[in-house]
Amino acid sequence: MLFTHVANTGPRGVKEPSRLDPASVLARIMGLFLTAYQEYPRQDTNCWADAREGPVKRAIRTWLALFTLCAGMPVSAQPLEPHLMPIDSDLAVFESLRPYKLAVREHLLGRAAGLSVLVFPSFQKEWAVQIAHDRGQPFVLYAVMDAQLWGALQERVEQETVPDAEVLRTLRVPVTRHTATLTKDTAQVVGAAWAAMLSASRRPAESRRILDGTSYLFFGPGPRQGQRVGLARSPEIGTPVAALAELVEALRHHVESATSASAPSEAVILRRANDVLAKARAAASSHAPPNKALNLTSARWSGRRARAA
Repeated sequence: MLFTHVANTGPRGVKEPSRLDPASVLARIMGLFLTAYQEYPRQDTNCWADAREGPVKRAIRTWLALFTLCAGMPVSAQPLEPHLMPIDSDLAVFESLRPYKLAVREHLLGRAAGLSVLVFPSFQKEWAVQIAHDRGQPFVLYAVMDAQLWGALQERVEQETVPDAEVLRTLRVPVTRHTATLTKDTAQVVGAAWAAMLSASRRPAESRRILDGTSYLFFGPGPRQGQRVGLARSPEIGTPVAALAELVEALRHHVESATSASAPSEAVILRRANDVLAKARAAASSHAPPNKALNLTSARWSGRRARAA
């Protein structure tokens, strides 16, 4: 069975290491594809327009989910990524996906600065968490799309056959927002953990090939009134980045449970934040000083690499 090879999954979006043979995965994927093809109802040419899920939708959707799940898992030859990866603040590194990422940020966070994170879970609605202040009182903002922006974008692109960037100029998806207060002490520890991870961000020697999973874009204040941005993709359990993702989940849960369990959930936030700080310090002591945040698309960086070579 394929699932005997699937990595164990911990908290939402956090994966445990998996020692997987890529060749066997590809062979299994091809078998799944053939099964899906054989289930295709040749006489039903309008099945994609049918609101009900027929055999072709069910089979091919299953195949696609399994393909992206397996293709996105790390193999044993690929190192863990214990740090955030620094990227340019205008998100140019995402190239063709940049308009989509910017649209999600505009929907969920607007032009707000400070500590925030955008979360992109595969096949689910995008959401964000932000630490903000109202007249000196810290609070957590949790914003979630009412429908997945990526899915809405693909539907419009298919209907209108126009580039993503053009569709995103007019595409709007409703957003639901909730807030919950934090004590100043808790907010201070969360801010310290956030800043420690962003300041320690560095480029990995070799990026893991992730097609599926959960991506996190962390934002925070940078030097000279600038902004630091760090990227994490399905972080591995036990790493500082995974601890940071768990802190994000604790903040979201704090907002969701604010009406009934505010004090207990805030205690979890404090524990998670201290865990991030401890893991970040341990990782910093075992590695060389972190690289400065880089604009991965700049000619200057390319020139530096050439001179270093």
